[in-house]
Amino acid sequence: MLILPKRSSRAKRRMRRRDVIGDAQLRPLARRMVGAGLWVLATGIIGAAGYRVLSGGEWSWADTLYMTVVTISTVGFGETLPNMDTMPYARLWTVVLILFGSAGLLTFISSFTAFIVENDLGEALARSRMMRRIDDLEGHCVVCGCGSTGEYVAKELVRIGTPFVVIDKDVEKLDRLDRELPNGMLYIVGDATTDEVLLDAGIERATAVVAALHDDPDNLYVTLSIRTLAPDIRIVTRAIEQGARRKMVLAGADSVVLANVMGGTRMAQEMVRPKVVQFLDQMLREQALDLEELTLEPGHRLIGTTLARADLRSRGNALVLAVRSEQGRFTYNPKSDHVFEEGSTLILIAPREA
Repeated sequence: MLILPKRSSRAKRRMRRRDVIGDAQLRPLARRMVGAGLWVLATGIIGAAGYRVLSGGEWSWADTLYMTVVTISTVGFGETLPNMDTMPYARLWTVVLILFGSAGLLTFISSFTAFIVENDLGEALARSRMMRRIDDLEGHCVVCGCGSTGEYVAKELVRIGTPFVVIDKDVEKLDRLDRELPNGMLYIVGDATTDEVLLDAGIERATAVVAALHDDPDNLYVTLSIRTLAPDIRIVTRAIEQGARRKMVLAGADSVVLANVMGGTRMAQEMVRPKVVQFLDQMLREQALDLEELTLEPGHRLIGTTLARADLRSRGNALVLAVRSEQGRFTYNPKSDHVFEEGSTLILIAPREA
């Protein structure tokens, strides 16, 4: 049984998670809005204090603050503070406030307008909802990379009904895949080689991760990072060079898929066994049958039972193709008197509903 690391509470996860405004797409706009807002606030305080000092305390804080707001907003109303014409430098101070305060206010208003008009607000809210859904996930998969390999990993996870989160720096690829999938997907725009992004994807609560980045060094690095953050998670890593396999395993990968080897093997099988390949493709594409694995945990009812007595064919129309012992030894096409042992894994082919 896969034992997950200790989980933090949902509240702690959301406190740790980056605010949605910090997303790569919204961060510059958010910085402009915050900066302009602070500029306007500082101008208001300094402006009111300046009027107060120039009047020698004759004007109240309420009057000076009102005068500052009217000045910065350029509304005017034709109102001035009492005896303003007799106060030295009061008009000069008003001119300074108009120049500096109006600039900050206009910047804030234009940024906020862009936030609304350019649909950035709607996008921010959508990202916030998505991050909340990711925070609620338990026992999901994380796919690092949305390239040619990661895209097909995501589609296969959708087909078999496994929840997952995709991480990639290319927002256009993520949006395109999100539109292609029937019900969309959960994703994070960020660098999968950074711990913060992996934690945002819930790596501590996930059961498995696929490292499908563009090159071997990145996959090696992300494998090492994930193994550090989640020691018990299952890691499947993509590799291009044959020599990278050993390094991936040493870094903590449970399985390394050599893309070129798999592609070459598939092409050879297409030449010599085309009907077999066609059968497997059609089985997976039409979802009539599925290959599945069943591990016999302690207390499972099949432990100590023979294949004949289990009668899996009549119970669920399932066919046992192989049995893997706890030590890793495979028994292919087991006989009817084969006894199922604790910790062994059954490799089955059966209808999906079974």
